[in-house]
Amino acid sequence: VSAFFVSLVGLWFANGLLPLIALTILLSSRTGTGVINNTYIANALPTDVQASGLGFLRTSWIAIGALAPVAIGALGDQGMLKEGFMLLAATAGIGLVVVLMLPDAE
Repeated sequence: VSAFFVSLVGLWFANGLLPLIALTILLSSRTGTGVINNTYIANALPTDVQASGLGFLRTSWIAIGALAPVAIGALGDQGMLKEGFMLLAATAGIGLVVVLMLPDAE
C-alpha cells in the first residue's frame, strides 16, 4: 500500500518517460496483493462474522474501485487530472493508515 501511495503522489511531480516507467512499476506492485490482503483480513475478522464481514468489506472496496474511473474521468474532463491522481493518493493514504491499524497476525 505504501508503494502505491508514494507512486500516486509521485505522478504529480513526474516529468519524462523514465520517471513514468519507474512509477508504473511501483503502481503495478498493487496488482498482486489482493489475495494476500483478502486472506489476512478474513483471518483477522472474528469467526462469527468472517463470511459476512469479508463480503461486506469486499463489496465496499469493489464499489469504490468501480466509481474511481468515473470520478477520475470527470476530473480529467475538467482539466483536473493531477488533482484526480492526488484524490487516489489520498484514498491510498487512508488505506495505508487503516492497514497500519490492523491487528497482528496470530
